[in-house]
Amino acid sequence: MGINRRNVLIGLGAIVGGGGALVGTGAFSTVSAQRSVTANTAGDGSAYLEIESASDYIVDDGTTNQLEISLTADGNTTTDSGFNDEAITTIEGIVTITNNAASGSGTAPTIDVGLSNSDPGATPPSTPTSGEATVTVADGNGQEAKVTFYLGAVGSSPGAATLTPGESVDVDVEIDTTGNNAAPASDQGLTIIAVSQ
Repeated sequence: MGINRRNVLIGLGAIVGGGGALVGTGAFSTVSAQRSVTANTAGDGSAYLEIESASDYIVDDGTTNQLEISLTADGNTTTDSGFNDEAITTIEGIVTITNNAASGSGTAPTIDVGLSNSDPGATPPSTPTSGEATVTVADGNGQEAKVTFYLGAVGSSPGAATLTPGESVDVDVEIDTTGNNAAPASDQGLTIIAVSQ
């Protein structure tokens, strides 16, 4: 086949068309746009991860809608003055954690719930593996008390709990005042970790 004007024009047309497909025909190569974001928050009793209790050892200050576990005589609604010295005390069902989460697609996610004595960080938590956490607090008499929280029964060494939509898990607590160590400089806090599967 010889080279003539028609073959050259067809060949050039194919090259230009192919080059346009490689480069793209869009009118821009990058976009940067700012959009507003809104988020609704709810108190612990009605959030996606519901944390509730009817226990005498739970305080809700009424302003933050966050529950506080208060194991002191001043902080709870009992008429007693405190836990026994040199004893181990168990409280069942001090808090109930419920999966109230729902996604926009109509399918609510399953979540893994765990406990920790580490402060929550700015980075998203990894999937929890432990359903047990021990915190050290002052017992009111200058000594330390070890308070261990369990997802489920005390002493069961539980792993993280998997909650499908609507499922709940109780948190039991064991207060150990048998140690002779001096009270810590500051009390540790309990962190509840929940990660959607």
